Amino acid sequence: MKRILKNLLFKFIFLVFAIVIFSSIIEFLFFLKETENNLDPLSYCIKKSDNPKIFYEFIPNTECDINGTKFKINSRGFRDYEYEIEKTNKTFRIVVLGDSYTFGWRLELNETFTKILEKRLNIDNTKSLKYEVLNFGNPGYNTILEANLLEEKVFDYNPDLIIVAYTPGDPECYWDFCSRELKKYTIKSFGSRELPISKEGFLQKSKFLLFLHRKYENLLYNLGIKNYSDSIIVKLHEKNSPTWIHVQDSFKNIAEISNKNNVPIFLVIFPELDLMIKPKKYLAFSMKKSNFEVYDKYPLNYIQEQIKEEGELNGFSVIDITPYFEEIDPFLLMVVPEVTEEGDDHPNAMGNNIVANVIYEYIKDIKD
Repeated sequence: MKRILKNLLFKFIFLVFAIVIFSSIIEFLFFLKETENNLDPLSYCIKKSDNPKIFYEFIPNTECDINGTKFKINSRGFRDYEYEIEKTNKTFRIVVLGDSYTFGWRLELNETFTKILEKRLNIDNTKSLKYEVLNFGNPGYNTILEANLLEEKVFDYNPDLIIVAYTPGDPECYWDFCSRELKKYTIKSFGSRELPISKEGFLQKSKFLLFLHRKYENLLYNLGIKNYSDSIIVKLHEKNSPTWIHVQDSFKNIAEISNKNNVPIFLVIFPELDLMIKPKKYLAFSMKKSNFEVYDKYPLNYIQEQIKEEGELNGFSVIDITPYFEEIDPFLLMVVPEVTEEGDDHPNAMGNNIVANVIYEYIKDIKD
């Protein structure tokens, strides 16, 4: 009898295990299919660049959709209105470099801080100048690619001022062009083993998985399960780390290129909104927004100060957006204000409006 029960128990355990494995395989296959078709909404608008220093770029005259928000790429290959490469003497042109924060993730073009800034500059125009603010934001770009884009393309447009938008993930580097040391340290910072991400096809999926992992880690901080001393952002910005050294080198490259062309640089530093909230006591495992509260101060302000000091060391004028975001409930600034993994802490239209107004106040005295 015991033998029969033992065999039945073994078969039951084996059946459960087989079901779990089978369902996991099916779920993974569906995930790969969904990732290929839906989770990489930029796949139809982005191509590998013929210029290896730029690595990837938008395909001119294409249109894509991000969670229901359609965006168009102009004939010059960036998300903006049409601009002539040559500008008149009566035009003051600003070029903005950055990643998805600059691009305007899940926002209409006129909701991005670049277009809000452009509109305000022209409304408050006292010199009969035409102001243009060109959005060169490219989701996933880091400081290496931004420096390369500056050198390879930006000065074709003869800018009068350049804005570099820095976000907390900028030190990340896991693309093919990144050194093995950089990729290894980036993945280590995410708490993952080194993955075979050198092949371009898997690279896109890995990038998305790393993004999800980062959001998952931030969720753990918000729930009080992990400490900020273990934060991915902290690890990426550790002094003498490969990721921080590449930021330092990129800042130097940007400074050298801009000085050579006699064009000033403004460095705009963004905080990460989902790191500005914390769970109320005893409610850490309840995901209702009402059970979360806002930090009085951004917990990683010392990282912002580190970035600011490095920018100033290279002669940049630095604008830290953090204190302006600290004044407002971060949920009101998120494009999808949720604590769960469905949330998206990219700044929404309200956040972009704040950013544009802050930048305007800094540059209004030199724009003329």
